[in-house]
Amino acid sequence: MKKCIAEGGFNYLDGTIIVPAIGQPEASILYSGSENAYLTHQRTLMSLGGTASYLGTDPGSAAAYDVALLDIFWTSMTGYIQAFALASVENIRATDLVPYARNIIGMMPDIMAEFANQVDNGHYPGIDSNLISTEVVMDNVIHASKARGIDVGVPDAAKSIVRQAIDLGYGKQDFSRLAELFRNRPRD
Repeated sequence: MKKCIAEGGFNYLDGTIIVPAIGQPEASILYSGSENAYLTHQRTLMSLGGTASYLGTDPGSAAAYDVALLDIFWTSMTGYIQAFALASVENIRATDLVPYARNIIGMMPDIMAEFANQVDNGHYPGIDSNLISTEVVMDNVIHASKARGIDVGVPDAAKSIVRQAIDLGYGKQDFSRLAELFRNRPRD
């Protein structure tokens, strides 16, 4: 696409809405492609509300960010809904679980930032936790879910890649090490 745009002399700018609140202060819109187009129309783009971020000249960058962020959202939401199912079979109301879930989710930003640094640096120290201990926790969740008739497809899939990493000798490294396995995993 980039070659086609350059060869055609197009002044193309792509954008994606991260938060579905156009016109609202919490809106977040990502743009990529022609810097000239972005700068020329920046005032108009800002009128859509919220935060506009320019991600560079590669027109596919905004879409790539969008898909990666949607992956975070929907994978996390799947775990959240599965937790509701597990809690409900133990007679725990979903609304009663929410305050504790917020505490867990509150830890995520710092963990995500640390893991991002590890991935960018290719260094996965495994000081506070590692893949071996992660597998034990995942086994507990899977066992508890199976025993209560809850589908374990999602946690089984997550554990599968943890097991693969351990089998490759990365057991004492951080969970963030899995990013390299996802990137290098054979494709169907």
